[in-house]
Amino acid sequence: MPPNPCCPPRLALGLPISAVTFASAVGLLHAPWWWMGVQELVNPVMTSFAYIGGVVLLARAPRTARAIGRLAPAGRMAASNYIGQSIVLMVLYTGYGFALADGVPPAGVVGLALLTYAAQLALSAWWLRDHRYGPVEWVLRAVTYLRVPPWRNADHVPTKVG
Repeated sequence: MPPNPCCPPRLALGLPISAVTFASAVGLLHAPWWWMGVQELVNPVMTSFAYIGGVVLLARAPRTARAIGRLAPAGRMAASNYIGQSIVLMVLYTGYGFALADGVPPAGVVGLALLTYAAQLALSAWWLRDHRYGPVEWVLRAVTYLRVPPWRNADHVPTKVG
């Protein structure tokens, strides 16, 4: 019998723990002193699965599937984007670059983060048109499999300039 997609085991554990925490918070029952520790252990798992579940639901919905699909290239190059984002934001905010850490208001920080992410989405889609993996993913795959993977897509046709 296949597992019920509505209620995976993590939810079967996490939901009752969260329900007891909620009931304790509103005074319906008195949870033991250690209960908040249990809740704190469950929180990251519950949050992760809520995000994953939300993205899956949006990806399957006809109205939002196309927009969610535009995020796929960034996901395929997650390690490259992580390193790239770290470098860009380090250059922006630390003394190694422009040292903007104390000079940018919170709304500006959010704006720069969104601009950086939008640029990464565009660069990831552009890169993956000709390459099978992101640069960091390519190195990780080479190290993992102890062989050099193909650098470009199999159907890549170089174009001549000039």
